Amino acid sequence: MCIFKNAIPRTLAFCLIASFLLGGCDDLWKNKLIVNPKNCAIAPAVCDYSEECDYNTERCVPLPPPTCPQISFESISPLRGSRVGGEKISITGSQFQGNMRVEIDGTPLENVSVAASNLLTGILGSSSYSCGPSPVTLISTCFERVSRESAFYYTLDPLEYDPKPITLPAPPGTQALQILSDDLNEDGDPDIVGIESGTVRVYLSDGIGSFSTAPGNALGGSLFQATFGDGNADKHRDLFVTDQANARLWALWNSGNGAFTAQSLSMPESLRGVVSADVSGDGIDDVLAVGVSGNLYFLPGSATGLGSAEVFATSLPANSQQAVLGDTNKDKQPDLIVGGGNTQTVEVWQKTAPKTFTRLSQTPTATPTNFLAVGDLNGDGVLDLGVGVGGQRSLGVFLGNGIGGFGSGSVVGAGVIPRTVQFVDLNCDGFLDLLVSSSTENKVGWAFGKGDGSFATATLLDLSPHQAGITQAVLGRDVDFDGTIDLLVGSTQSPAYLVFPNVSP
Repeated sequence: MCIFKNAIPRTLAFCLIASFLLGGCDDLWKNKLIVNPKNCAIAPAVCDYSEECDYNTERCVPLPPPTCPQISFESISPLRGSRVGGEKISITGSQFQGNMRVEIDGTPLENVSVAASNLLTGILGSSSYSCGPSPVTLISTCFERVSRESAFYYTLDPLEYDPKPITLPAPPGTQALQILSDDLNEDGDPDIVGIESGTVRVYLSDGIGSFSTAPGNALGGSLFQATFGDGNADKHRDLFVTDQANARLWALWNSGNGAFTAQSLSMPESLRGVVSADVSGDGIDDVLAVGVSGNLYFLPGSATGLGSAEVFATSLPANSQQAVLGDTNKDKQPDLIVGGGNTQTVEVWQKTAPKTFTRLSQTPTATPTNFLAVGDLNGDGVLDLGVGVGGQRSLGVFLGNGIGGFGSGSVVGAGVIPRTVQFVDLNCDGFLDLLVSSSTENKVGWAFGKGDGSFATATLLDLSPHQAGITQAVLGRDVDFDGTIDLLVGSTQSPAYLVFPNVSP
């Protein structure tokens, strides 16, 4: 006997014919006369989880989409977490339900649990590549997505550097005074420049942490400070270096492949601080250099190189040290910031006419200032100031007031007597940290910024196992394109240049 369930008349007709020809309905099934596997009236199991059977057409049709409210994303706590992972994360929003998915910079949050319609929690997943501001994406059970850029920071905790640094070759007796980094041969990779007492040395990067040595430029004299700029409008990064023992400025013109042609420009006096920017507004970088007497010299950039020096200001601090540029009053124009030299001040000078700079502010310091650094330390959009305090293992930090001056200073422990100073985000938490070299020891130090102008206790890196002498130059820069800041250091004894890759987990 042939018994049918959920069959329609047409199926019954086929079965009756099959019973006559083949001997029964069982034979019909066994001989697979059903040629369309989607005939769900006879085989309901052919429909997948997202379909249902339409018995009028004997076909599987899509299920109607579920009703899903639009989710929203309001906040995430904490805002920062180590890329090692393991921290509990809480997210607030609305319309949370079911099995939610959360991704932070593409890494799923683990053990996601919807605690309430406005709260879900999970465990931060590990990410070996994330560093710094990261997007957060919420995905509902209906695959609706809501994202927010830079909502979370994957941080480097712990911060670690390779105990086996890369040695950059230099002749015995080389003494590094300053380290700079820029793309000198236009291959997109950050190259390294070392400034020595009478030589400029170049190391060209391959982008993955190795360097080739370019011929050094022996200039002689007593070099003091160097800065990059395009002074002849050829789109190549040139180098300008002051000489504190001779009345000249060195212009090293970049050929575009990392090789430089040196030009000695006669000056009225010897120089110390130097900066480069488009001061005249013609699209070509100019040079500002500070004489040891306190005169400010302007050398205009042009298609044929730098023009003759003109005095744009007098009465700057005599015997001043390093100079830096920064927009201290938010007028979108670079101001000149100069250490006081023999006086206990830091001065800001502003361009007020085509050929005139005037003093904008004076900030008293506890001691004569040496090297300077600027950066927004408290996130208010205003540049703040750090100055090396002579003879002390500390740094003076002065918060900017937004109108060209700085407030009363605070003392930050640096771990060493500072020589060079840099503000740079070492651990990817979005706050600028303090990085300093030493004027007396074979160490570098850093202190993590807290985002409010204050800093944690300094950490010291002892370079004694790797090089002798005094580590008087340091620069934080990502030279191997892994998204983390590496350390470039220079010493007064061989090996003069080392690169410490960032190997934080």
